[in-house]
Amino acid sequence: MLTPQPARIVQLDDQIEVWTGTATEETIEIIGRMFAAQGEKRSPELLRWQYLEHLGGAHVCIAHTKAGLSAEPVALYAAFPTRFQLRGREVVAYQSFDTLTSLAFRGRGLFVRLAEVAYRQIAEAGASLVYGIPNSESFGGFVRRLGWSVLDPLPMLIRPIGLRYLRARLGIRRPMTHASASTVAITNLPSDVSDLFRRSQYAGTSGVIRDAEYLMWRVRRPNSTYRCIESRTIDGQLIGLALVEIAAKHGGTIGYLMEFMVDPMYTEQADQLLQRAVKVAAAAGADVVLAWSMPDDPTHKVLRHRGFRSLSPRISPIELHLGYRAFQEGISVSRDGLRWSYLDSDTV
Repeated sequence: MLTPQPARIVQLDDQIEVWTGTATEETIEIIGRMFAAQGEKRSPELLRWQYLEHLGGAHVCIAHTKAGLSAEPVALYAAFPTRFQLRGREVVAYQSFDTLTSLAFRGRGLFVRLAEVAYRQIAEAGASLVYGIPNSESFGGFVRRLGWSVLDPLPMLIRPIGLRYLRARLGIRRPMTHASASTVAITNLPSDVSDLFRRSQYAGTSGVIRDAEYLMWRVRRPNSTYRCIESRTIDGQLIGLALVEIAAKHGGTIGYLMEFMVDPMYTEQADQLLQRAVKVAAAAGADVVLAWSMPDDPTHKVLRHRGFRSLSPRISPIELHLGYRAFQEGISVSRDGLRWSYLDSDTV
């Protein structure tokens, strides 16, 4: 568990101050109002899950005028902590996930200035790096002005379900999801999932530590209906876990292979588990199934065997990038050995 950071006030200029520290009930109420003012409504439950419930809480920087933090907040930068491994060695990392500047205060460089305030405080607290998945609008600022290193391309794979997605985009298939008993929110994961993580393709690599604590927080995302499929040996040992989510997006019904964690000793069972996961997505109404998987990940071959193919950034429905910034000497992340899945997304 990370220690929450105390609130500080940083003076940016004669007009703007910054509240910086670990999120509180008061600050997430302010953040909710900021997003609502920009036309994006987030439920109190989602904000609490994002900002308060994981590893001591997200770090937030909120710029405001002299009218006060609650009266006139004008910009936001937020990142939440993760237990991260670098080639098997555990460090603390932060995932950048929310940025916002109100229309009247754009053009003042608040995005970059807030990020730098956040980075100084979390680096002082011992964080090794910050990473994230910037969209096309913010990517240039992260790289050119915040010194991020690029790990592109985002390793997106696609598996069509027949011609469903084409029909949906042509308007002859309505986006749909089928409710079933499997769509209830997950309340428990296998108790031995941490042991599987230590034996899986994640062992000794780089990426978020996907143990039981992390996974139980992640699958409790409000209003999500993750499906959990597991595979075991005859004597009951957990050798594979797949998580699937269904959402109406990008003009169709998208199945997301959120996680595909397997013991590399059981290749045949991994193939069968993936086949079951795709069938679950198809039965729930998915037009396509999307996955994130680095080419050197042992599960990548299994995905390709089951019909998953690389999705070119040129035809992807959304432009996303992958990058990071190190805070300490000798810290670096490379695509080789990086393990990545849709659980690393902050939007699904």
